[in-house]
Amino acid sequence: IQAHEAIYSASDGFVKNNQGSFGWLLSSPNGTVILRCLGPAFGMCMKLYCAEGYGVLSVLRLIY
Repeated sequence: IQAHEAIYSASDGFVKNNQGSFGWLLSSPNGTVILRCLGPAFGMCMKLYCAEGYGVLSVLRLIY
């Protein structure tokens, strides 16, 4: 990746049986996956938006 080249991110979350998980990836403009991550989302009474929030927060923590 060159300086000032765009990097795209995508994230998602999932909840089943009150257990959450998240995933995200970073890619170049041509679609090459640079980095990917997945993991559990913790919390009481897990909701979909909480699991998705874990993914967004995780990738933002990496970038910033």
